[in-house]
Amino acid sequence: MLRKVIAEDKKDLWDWRNDPVTVANSFDNRAIPFEEHARWFDKALKDDNRLILIGLEKKKKIGMIRFDNHGDYYEISVNMAPGFRGQGKGNQLLKESLGWVKGRILARVKKENRASIRFFEKAGFIFKKEIDSCAEFETYWPPIKPKIIENLRKI
Repeated sequence: MLRKVIAEDKKDLWDWRNDPVTVANSFDNRAIPFEEHARWFDKALKDDNRLILIGLEKKKKIGMIRFDNHGDYYEISVNMAPGFRGQGKGNQLLKESLGWVKGRILARVKKENRASIRFFEKAGFIFKKEIDSCAEFETYWPPIKPKIIENLRKI
């Protein structure tokens, strides 16, 4: 089950963001001070171009999915609570989350982050390109047939 993020989720998202595995796999490889996170979070709550969803299992928070609307595409970010990683729950949250947006969705991950690469590939995202330390994957929701995707890229 998914719901929109609320103010009471601020500390949980901060804890998950500063988990050592998340820090190591983030493009910003530092622990984020709470004050900095709080400013980002408060701004994110008011941002119409940012959608943050909290995954729940039996009322327990298990992860978050964020969509940033860049106009012609959404950038997705997924972070599971440390105790719920590697159990397949992220795949279910991702499938549920796709109904919240429509259009092109990009995922950017560090190219050495094999777990995230497998996660997005398993979810049907297609490798698009590699730039420096970043691997970029894309999908469309609702799904678009591959021939239509190729035609869209030519435009």
